[in-house]
Amino acid sequence: MKSSARPESLYLSELLSARQCPQVAKGLGVFAKCRLTKGLRLLDEPPVLNYATTLIAQRQIARKFQSWRPLEQLTFTRLYAGRNDSVPILRAMRLNELRYATITSRLKSIVGLNSIEKQGTGSFLAIACSFLNHSCVPNAWVYYNVDTRRVTLHALCDIAEGEEDFVCKCRACLSEDSDKQRVAMKDTRARIAANYKARDEDPVQWKEHDIYETLNLLRHLVTLLEEEGLYGLEMSHLLVEQRNLVAELGDEDSRSRKHSKALQLRLLCLGIDHWSTIQMARESRQLRQRRSARCTSPPSL
Repeated sequence: MKSSARPESLYLSELLSARQCPQVAKGLGVFAKCRLTKGLRLLDEPPVLNYATTLIAQRQIARKFQSWRPLEQLTFTRLYAGRNDSVPILRAMRLNELRYATITSRLKSIVGLNSIEKQGTGSFLAIACSFLNHSCVPNAWVYYNVDTRRVTLHALCDIAEGEEDFVCKCRACLSEDSDKQRVAMKDTRARIAANYKARDEDPVQWKEHDIYETLNLLRHLVTLLEEEGLYGLEMSHLLVEQRNLVAELGDEDSRSRKHSKALQLRLLCLGIDHWSTIQMARESRQLRQRRSARCTSPPSL
């Protein structure tokens, strides 16, 4: 007697597939089909939902779902819909399961649980990226590019074949010491914000010692992030702030080093085609030219 074939994974791309996690309670996860190198773009997809808020997306999902192709509909119904969801993850659905899978309340649950807030510009849902499980220290970076209106995923480190993307092995989940680290980060962020607020309210009173104090706080926060393995856009932003402050102090060499490190992280998280990466690469060339001009100019008498 022939046994019915049961698919073991869902195709996401040439590099990634979605399949059952070893911990069954986690449901599906995204796994590497081959060795993935640091900085590699793993996914580049348009969002299927793109609205000002997740609530609006939930209101629109029933109408939107009907406009998708059957494969898109089927893949969407495999997304996480809650702890008590009874829809099978991979095997073919029975008729009653198929009917339940597409009822409006379940589609709304999928939207609510899988949508990602953009960088202050709304909410999106991209199907392949929605299979990624959460990690406090991810091994990949997901980002919505407002210029291209596409969602990208980049590897933050080398990922072995069969390894899960966004797998959670971080100290934040395993160590009490990390809780103290997170509290220290929050406190340092608040102190940095207070310093910048004071500068904005009274720029005349912003003195050199205030610059050094803020610079030390920025360096401390970068150190805390490094200790937790949190290499991402926040660290890039902090390095840009350090670059700006050392420029105020007239330290061009430090400015160039901070800019270079910030650019490397920007490339890692966003890729070479993001507008901020392009702008920073242009600024990097200008800094190198300025430095070269200083080195070759004759000494003043």
